[in-house]
Amino acid sequence: MFTDIVILAGGIGERLWPLSTKTHPKQFIVMGGGLSFFQMALERSLLFQHTQRIHVVTRSEFEGLVLEQCLALRERLPGADAERLDSSLTILLEPCPRHTAAAVQLALAWAAHGEGPGERTVLVLTSDHIISTGAQFASSCQKAARSAAGGYFVCFGIPPSFPATGFGYIEAGDPAPDEEGVYEIRSFKEKPDEATAQAFLQRGGYWWNSGMFAFREDLYRREIARSAPGIPSVFAALEKTSPKITRNRGVNVLRDWEGLGDVYARTEPVSIDSAVAEKTDRARCVIAEFAWDDIGSWDAFAACAPPSQDHAVFVESSGCSVYSDIPVALCGVSGIIVAIKDGKALIVRKGRSGLVREAVRESRLRGDES
Repeated sequence: MFTDIVILAGGIGERLWPLSTKTHPKQFIVMGGGLSFFQMALERSLLFQHTQRIHVVTRSEFEGLVLEQCLALRERLPGADAERLDSSLTILLEPCPRHTAAAVQLALAWAAHGEGPGERTVLVLTSDHIISTGAQFASSCQKAARSAAGGYFVCFGIPPSFPATGFGYIEAGDPAPDEEGVYEIRSFKEKPDEATAQAFLQRGGYWWNSGMFAFREDLYRREIARSAPGIPSVFAALEKTSPKITRNRGVNVLRDWEGLGDVYARTEPVSIDSAVAEKTDRARCVIAEFAWDDIGSWDAFAACAPPSQDHAVFVESSGCSVYSDIPVALCGVSGIIVAIKDGKALIVRKGRSGLVREAVRESRLRGDES
């Protein structure tokens, strides 16, 4: 179905501070089931039996975190899946963050090294979302793979459940001929204000943009060369040098590729959405059958993750959620979230967690947050 899977794992942490920080961002938070967001994405990539390569693209400073979580997941997998992970996985280290278009370009450059560009069918996955992995996810991906094989750049649209202002939207067009659950794309919409989001929800035909994509490599190379030519032009320098793979505790890690630092320094930091998805006339959208949540706030996190009540005492308090690595006592309060990790504390009223990002940015300006 997919020859290559690219897992984007280079994000920074703001909205779930202090569990998520710039040195330990959201994708590495371990959830109630004992797996992190990233590990769940990596496990998801093993659903596809014929995948030849799994590329985890992350920042160089996260190498240790990614490696430890890959090894921990491998210990939990059945033997056949563990062997597939060993044979297909490479961790690609970015010298600096340059958004998602550069991350995908790096993965394709590595995949093509020694083989040249081909007709690989690629699935791009996020590493910081909650997705119901199973038959529904596989079904949606099968639809995306068929459409991608037909020469389309495929987005995954999430049916909206509330008027979200934190997501971009996809306006669906007509159903794609002979492709059930696949639509042409009329337009992409930036993150709307609340009134516009409410109008989208009432009007129908608008889907949240999940940030996941499927495409055939030759189409992607053609489209990015047309709409964002600076990116492939800069990356072309890597064709003249050889990447050096290191085996770190049995895992392939690409940390040394002559010229990569200069390539990244010269690459424009743009998303794959603005570089390709919003520019191509070959875009289509698969309407997701699976449950999806980006857990983009403490309110969302508290709704799906069991709190650490072992460290909490409640006295005349109700409707509170505590996530703490030290004991906490709540007295005479209601409807708050308390998060404490590594000496940093957050207290926020439920329904107001959108303020956390502002607090983190102010803390960084003061030099208090790491």
